[in-house]
Amino acid sequence: FIDKSSGKSFERNQYQVLKLALRPGDELYIHELDRLGRNKKAISDELRYFKDNNIIIRILDVPTTMIDYSTFNDGIAKSMLEMINNLLIEVLSTLAEQELNKIHKRQIEGIIAAKSKGIKFGRPITPFPD
Repeated sequence: FIDKSSGKSFERNQYQVLKLALRPGDELYIHELDRLGRNKKAISDELRYFKDNNIIIRILDVPTTMIDYSTFNDGIAKSMLEMINNLLIEVLSTLAEQELNKIHKRQIEGIIAAKSKGIKFGRPITPFPD
């Protein structure tokens, strides 16, 4: 599944199709956490959805998510790895959201700077014949 839409929202067609296609026990590989989304709360909600539906998430830039937990007993090692994963995902989702905010701020600054130089945005006005 390939999404060309912004990660700021989870209302992306291909993402919704992907969620419908996943079944309990499936593994979903994501290149980077910010490719999943850029909203900290929404990322957390989506990851909870996957966990509640027994769908395993592997995030390639979070190496600890690549560990197969099924080989661990329900002991302290498994709990510690889950805690480390949760901490890393929390930090990375915060950074992803901050990056989205920075991009938006820079975009606004660029538009203001361009307008101050007289640059016009949008389609050129086409006069209608009389």
